[in-house]
Amino acid sequence: MPVIRVYKHRLEKLVGKQFSIDELEDLLFNLKCEVSIAEEGILEIELNSDRPDMLITEGIARVLKGILEIEVGIPKYEAIDTGIKVIVEPPSTRPYIAVAVVYNVNIDYELFEELIQFQEKLHMTYGRKRRRIAIGLHDLDKLPSKSMYYKEVDIDSTKFMPLNESREYTAREILKNIKQGIEYGDISLRDGKYHPMLFAGDKVIAMPPVINADITRIEPGTRSLLIDVTGTDLKAVEEAIDILTTTLAESGGKIGRVEVHYPDKILTYPKLRTEKIPLDINYVYKVLGLKLSTNDIKYYLERMRFNAEVADEERVIVTIPPFRVDILHPVDLIEDIAMSIGYENIEPEPVKPMTPKPISSKYRFINALRELLVGLGFQELHLYMLTSSKDIEELGLQEKYVVIANPVTEELDIVRPTMINQILRALKVNQHVDMPVKIYSIGDTVVIDENKETMTDERTKLALAYMAGKASFEDLQAPLYAAFRYLDLDIKTVRGEHKLTIDGRTAKVIIEGEERGFIGEVKPEILEKMGIKLPVVLGEVDITGLWSKHK
Repeated sequence: MPVIRVYKHRLEKLVGKQFSIDELEDLLFNLKCEVSIAEEGILEIELNSDRPDMLITEGIARVLKGILEIEVGIPKYEAIDTGIKVIVEPPSTRPYIAVAVVYNVNIDYELFEELIQFQEKLHMTYGRKRRRIAIGLHDLDKLPSKSMYYKEVDIDSTKFMPLNESREYTAREILKNIKQGIEYGDISLRDGKYHPMLFAGDKVIAMPPVINADITRIEPGTRSLLIDVTGTDLKAVEEAIDILTTTLAESGGKIGRVEVHYPDKILTYPKLRTEKIPLDINYVYKVLGLKLSTNDIKYYLERMRFNAEVADEERVIVTIPPFRVDILHPVDLIEDIAMSIGYENIEPEPVKPMTPKPISSKYRFINALRELLVGLGFQELHLYMLTSSKDIEELGLQEKYVVIANPVTEELDIVRPTMINQILRALKVNQHVDMPVKIYSIGDTVVIDENKETMTDERTKLALAYMAGKASFEDLQAPLYAAFRYLDLDIKTVRGEHKLTIDGRTAKVIIEGEERGFIGEVKPEILEKMGIKLPVVLGEVDITGLWSKHK
């Protein structure tokens, strides 16, 4: 969790109240912060990284003013046009930018220290070490021109004086010789030759996410800030500029809007977006165990700097301020209600005794099978329920399967109909370990069944494999026989065929008179396709319902 250093007297000035250390500890503890004294007049505050708006004194003061009821609800931020325009030719490695101004910041030495700290803490947390977003702070009065350009340039032909240096460097020299260039230079570099740059007129003012130019350096005495945020995630860029401008405006600054011209659209920043979320009092009761009225909920949320309107006797419409990017679900609002009440004021209820449910016959059977396979020298794999359609199709394992509508990744885009491809992938990455490799996995799969109402059927399967310098059919047949016969189930194998295994070295598995799967030696061409260099015996058995036949 990030730790920030703040000047106690600055915090007191912004809140309009003096505090003892004990008072601050109590107030901030309810906000998930821990306070300690770093040195005379300086506090160290440890806080959760989900509150980027509190990584500077202004943000902490804003929250404290709400808790103390000095100011409640969303602060009113005045925004004016600046006349500044940014023309964007989106760099492929870092395509998004937002720019805004905060007037009348009037930076002294202490605020200067905190601004640099704020920038770096945001980089490390919300910015994911500058890869997601990066922030540039500039002295507005030193800006060479109100016409700005964000584009990709050749690093050998572009020169500027980087921050706190005394001569010009080419961009390539910066990447090779300047500390920030060495540390962050590979993030947005394309083809070893091109890099995003931000210009004001014909002067470079920033090389995001690496370093700013010295020409717009901020320092004690700077009166107004121009802020740029660049990144790979447009939503994160827009949220970051809202956080920065609203938080810095807390000390009396006025926000200025900047137009950003993309090839296909014009966006104005900051957006200062708000969002309305309905909150049901019954849901609050379910989570907190407290019977609160809609007026109670409105009161507690306004103390946490939200706006709230009573819709009816059971619902409150909550407006989320632009700086609260951590609110993703109504349960997050309920957490703020708990903090507003004070955790120490919520009385715990004794936990009701619970009677454990008996283990089902299915899981007794599966656990027994697991123990037997482990006893036979196999290691268990725990595999994802989702898998890759590409794997399934390349191996020719299944013609139909359940496809995920909006998969998070292309590698996990279907519900697995089999575990064979996952077992083979596991063997591929374990060819370096001591031989033989004996692995298994037991889990649910989903297959298409058009005769069922849901068009699908859930089947529990056992997949297992044996890999060694010499591996034959019998290396898998024998332990399979031993396990199922110990479970008092009749098992036998008869000659069979499978797409992945060698003819004549493959068998159907018959359990209790019903065909349940196969075992066989994998074809050399399949092993080559999977990148496996050792012989493999593979099997998969459908064990669905066998627990009811197990004695």
